[in-house]
Amino acid sequence: MIKKILLIARRNDSTSKKIINFLKKKKVKLNILWSNKPNEELKINKIYDYILSYRSYYIFKKKDLKNKKTIIINFHPGPPKYRGFGCGNYAIWNKDKEYACTAHLINQKIDNGKIFDVKKFPIEDNINLNTLLKKTYQKQLLQFKKCINLILKDKNNLNTMIKKSKKYSWSKKLYTKKQLDKFYEINPKLEKIELERKIRSIKLENEKFKPYIMIHKRKFVLH
Repeated sequence: MIKKILLIARRNDSTSKKIINFLKKKKVKLNILWSNKPNEELKINKIYDYILSYRSYYIFKKKDLKNKKTIIINFHPGPPKYRGFGCGNYAIWNKDKEYACTAHLINQKIDNGKIFDVKKFPIEDNINLNTLLKKTYQKQLLQFKKCINLILKDKNNLNTMIKKSKKYSWSKKLYTKKQLDKFYEINPKLEKIELERKIRSIKLENEKFKPYIMIHKRKFVLH
């Protein structure tokens, strides 16, 4: 039987386009929903065998999870240590030596469902956020292809991967958009080495988050 798949992908994202080309070569019935921004509303009206969330902003609602026959999978661009927003930012700021992307099932909490694959890779000492994200998306693309190939070959492979990944568990801490905005505040009293690390851990051309300083309760933003 041909599997029905809904892919929720990020609009204008080069890796999402590669994912679509990959899935189109499979013997599946593919539908695509484009994700454009945080807090968006998407309508999932049909019944699918699999819903795949790839670099999507969409937060699944309780109604989306009602059908137990639909397997909903997310590909998280960070390790289980970092849930929510700003995974790469915090990894660089915390001087982590290792990073990862995580494939998991979706439940009613953000970045909390059963993990079935973690693709790790080392982080260079002086890496910046742009380079880390580029490397992450390259690894994530490979992870997607490997996992989906296994799942489409035999649905039972998913349970096998879940059992093999039991050593991984999500952090209890969930990083929010508000916390990431606060992270972009530059403290003028930072030592030079800390300031350089802070600059490496933020994305200067980011449209949503911009570095800023607070002086006498006034906010000065770098544009």
